[in-house]
Amino acid sequence: MGKPRIDLTGQIFERLTVVSICVNKNPYDSRTGLFWNCICSCGKDFIAYGVSLRKGKTESCGCLWNERKSKGMALMRLKQSGTIEERFLSRFKVNKITGCWDWTVQRDKDGYGFLPRLNGSTKAHRFSYKYHYGVNPDKLFVCHKCDNPGCVNPDHLFLGTCQENIADMLNKKRDAMIGSRNNKAKLSEDDAKFILNSCSSTTQLMEKFNVSKTTINRLRSGETWKHIQKQN
Repeated sequence: MGKPRIDLTGQIFERLTVVSICVNKNPYDSRTGLFWNCICSCGKDFIAYGVSLRKGKTESCGCLWNERKSKGMALMRLKQSGTIEERFLSRFKVNKITGCWDWTVQRDKDGYGFLPRLNGSTKAHRFSYKYHYGVNPDKLFVCHKCDNPGCVNPDHLFLGTCQENIADMLNKKRDAMIGSRNNKAKLSEDDAKFILNSCSSTTQLMEKFNVSKTTINRLRSGETWKHIQKQN
């Protein structure tokens, strides 16, 4: 009499959830024992060998291995190019006329430099502020006195709240696309103030101003029209 079968149905092994016994295994697989139909957390169906599941040798459909390999390769490339501090110090050029430290490599669509790191990237000017002043900007904005988004000179940077950042932009007349000046805007400043301070329901405001629910919700949450302040 053989060993009793171990039922793995419903059990979870790393990213794999066992669904049922596989009755149509690969005929060219000579391994003895049970195979199981699984679903991976990435959404793919996968047939796993029971022994490998129980011993922790099979953890996913292959996606986990690919991720680990990708992260390993990224880490290796980052190590080859130096620490993040070394990369930062080698990626700007001092402008002798303006005093700006102009970022010379990767920039985003708004002109801000960024530094790749293992889990994403960090804005170069924010890193510069923290690196030179030992202060984590956290949720504050790192603003530019020089009005040059690609500058990482710590002497040209200062911390500010969202409202202070917008005020600085308005003072420097960089507000061409702010509020009703944006050619896609469907509201005026007066409309935005009314919505922000209104006790009316979202549906009532949608009908009054002929805009979508998303427009109302984004305005009320402060995601848009940030230069309009709610009255106390």
